[in-house]
Amino acid sequence: MASVQIMEMQDESDDFGGFNRSFQWVCESYMNGYILQEIWRTETYGTVDVVVEYEHDSHYWEAWEVRNGLVLDADGASLAGAPHDSWYNAPSAARIGKVGSWEMKGNVFWSEDFNPAAEGFSPGGVPEAGSLLSSWNGPMCHLIGQFDHSRGKVWDARPTEEFARGWILFLRSDFDADDIIDELQNYGFTAKEARRHVETYIKS
Repeated sequence: MASVQIMEMQDESDDFGGFNRSFQWVCESYMNGYILQEIWRTETYGTVDVVVEYEHDSHYWEAWEVRNGLVLDADGASLAGAPHDSWYNAPSAARIGKVGSWEMKGNVFWSEDFNPAAEGFSPGGVPEAGSLLSSWNGPMCHLIGQFDHSRGKVWDARPTEEFARGWILFLRSDFDADDIIDELQNYGFTAKEARRHVETYIKS
């Protein structure tokens, strides 16, 4: 029986709603058909008093052709050595001082009966899927379930002591105290607050 597996290439997130996960599909050399992935993506953020300033929710499908175990892009070229899929959200200054959460879920299927054109899939059919074969609607062909996977995070980008401590400990090996104070001010701390935190967590 055909079996699709996954190999992680990058998997990280920050405290400002940004995330970057890339991976490859792993298939046996005898496999010929299509990998399909059903995606749910949600993001929300706002102020601490639960005023929602941004909310996004989407559901769509992606597909990759597989020939003799090699995963191909939408033009039929091999993706060997490159990420086959990326779950990405850029960090944004608009989220500074906010709290929020995000989640991405994927249901993975295998099909030897899938026909992209007949099922309404096209490169860039769903903007969030980039150049992948994609559609807002699921296929009608026979699907063999493989596995589901997900990532998510509740984040807090308010200028709190806990945030300052984590950021200072992260930066202190590469930046001096004045640079870290400037950096903290970029994230909403006053100059006085930033200096106090730096003096607390960087010992002279």
